[in-house]
Amino acid sequence: MRAYNARHYSDAAQLMRPAAEAGYVHAMAMMGVICLYGQGVTVDGKEAERWLLKAADAGSLDAQALLGMLYATGVGVAKDISKAREFLIPAANSGDTKARQMLDLLGSHGG
Repeated sequence: MRAYNARHYSDAAQLMRPAAEAGYVHAMAMMGVICLYGQGVTVDGKEAERWLLKAADAGSLDAQALLGMLYATGVGVAKDISKAREFLIPAANSGDTKARQMLDLLGSHGG
């Protein structure tokens, strides 16, 4: 995390990947973010989605919220409002205010 926070993204990606591959939930979520934004790696929405799905399946509410946002907006992945809601609802129910706001926005537009 120190390398990521210092914005040494190439180093962070190299350090994070083995931890993610070993099943560390936070590392999987971070790899999703790193791939999504191209931080030290090439931007890759599918790879971001893959890591975020793994993290969400392992219980990461942050990954669920981010996946919901991605599916709602179509950033990095195919837009899918049904999937967006599937991931946003648990995150919002756990207190994630941004997930709640996105759900509210989806509701007001009929999705």
